Amino acid sequence: MKNNASPHLLAMRRVSQRAIAKHAGVSPSTVSRVLNNVEGISEELRDHVLKSAAELGHQDTATPGKLQQLHLFTPSYATMKAPHTFHVNILDGVAAECRQHDILLNYSVVEQSAADRASILAQARGRPEVGILLVSIDDRELIEELLNLKTSVVLINAEQRDLAVDTFLPNNFIGGLQATRHLLQHGHRRILHMTEPESKRRSTLQRRLAGYRAALEEAHIPYDPAFLLESQLKVDDAHHMMQTWLSRLHPPSAQSSVPMTRAQLVSCVLYKKPGSVYLKISL
Repeated sequence: MKNNASPHLLAMRRVSQRAIAKHAGVSPSTVSRVLNNVEGISEELRDHVLKSAAELGHQDTATPGKLQQLHLFTPSYATMKAPHTFHVNILDGVAAECRQHDILLNYSVVEQSAADRASILAQARGRPEVGILLVSIDDRELIEELLNLKTSVVLINAEQRDLAVDTFLPNNFIGGLQATRHLLQHGHRRILHMTEPESKRRSTLQRRLAGYRAALEEAHIPYDPAFLLESQLKVDDAHHMMQTWLSRLHPPSAQSSVPMTRAQLVSCVLYKKPGSVYLKISL
């Protein structure tokens, strides 16, 4: 898991870290790591330093109901080659709000692994002043464990409908519908839809596919499963699948409803294709 701390720290403290260190009997660097929530500090030592800081009147010691830190997590595929614009915009918005309210923001890129799940849970366990933002991550087991810890959790571009968790979703159905309508209005009739395999397809992607199918139905074009290309969110896999598609006798004339990372990849594959296929296919 890659972790990055926001350059904006908590509000100015009335008590120096050196004074807290002397009172707690630890080094100033240990105090700094505790107050800035750096990993690798035992809970016992963390509690001792925070208690010492509180005894000296340190302002930012956690108080019930006050959010002091946010940890924002995004999936690794969002940064396969370069930062995904969608996720960067979310991070920018969250960072601006944190600056306004003097909240420390950390963001991390995570894999779907037991180690990263444990790391996320460690950020929240026993720390009511910490909130968790999960962007495009709908790991039900992880969300349930966070809720059991009484952690403040918000999902962005992900959902678990039957769990009591705050959620913010773009309208993926409308996105798929309008993208496909746009291609239809430009004369395309054989439109490829690229998504994840059904067994791994998230609800957000399912709605995008539903929008694609609804647009085809409006245009009285029957849905053809052959124009549903399923691939993992990995560069090599998507590259191979797209090349296979383009080697067919009658490739699609357009492609709709793909994440930006895939759109960029497909554009590269089309550009390298011999002949004028790049000029004949809309993306």
